Amino acid sequence: YQNTKFRFTYNNVSYCVQIQEGSYLACQLATELTNIMNNAVGSVIFTVFYDVVGIRFWFGCTGSIGFTLDFDCKIEYPEAICNTSTIWFQYAKWGLPYYLGYLKKQYVFL
Repeated sequence: YQNTKFRFTYNNVSYCVQIQEGSYLACQLATELTNIMNNAVGSVIFTVFYDVVGIRFWFGCTGSIGFTLDFDCKIEYPEAICNTSTIWFQYAKWGLPYYLGYLKKQYVFL
């Protein structure tokens, strides 16, 4: 379904991360996102929180450097796994950021 990856930038380095394929409760997905982001940068600075009332995921960073969520970038998936290359161009269900409640744009956090 091409919905397991996203890209973010921290300290002028871009990271493409991938969650484990499966079914998640919202709090489990927040933990998975926190872990993969921290593993990518090699330190514990990110926290992802699920707001039950607002029904949305919030990303935070305890580091002194801002970061961006690069949800405006088309993520490539191997053709052997995904036989459709049009997911990104759909209005809905276009990738993991869509399922997290975000738009196809870059979010900058200072």
